[in-house]
Amino acid sequence: MARDEVLGGERGHGYFRPIGEGGGGARLLDCAGLPASCADPSGCTGDGNAATHGDPTDKESVSVLWEAPYAGSFSFVATVVRRNDRKGSIWYSNVDSVIVAV
Repeated sequence: MARDEVLGGERGHGYFRPIGEGGGGARLLDCAGLPASCADPSGCTGDGNAATHGDPTDKESVSVLWEAPYAGSFSFVATVVRRNDRKGSIWYSNVDSVIVAV
């Protein structure tokens, strides 16, 4: 999910689209009501404002294109699952990217 750095890290800005052959298994998520500062709620449907993958197999990458909603400074935040089995789960949340200027 993308965050607007000028708006204090508010989540849900922009939209993702799978790219390449199958997008590496990319699957889009719809987080309705985001971003919270949306001036027109009918425009904040959340369609594709987050991305994940569609199956539990190990991945080297998942390919998506992010469409910025406007010019600004954004970062991306991820949750990465390292292991999820009978022995337990290991996952990392709030993994931040570098800031991207659009």
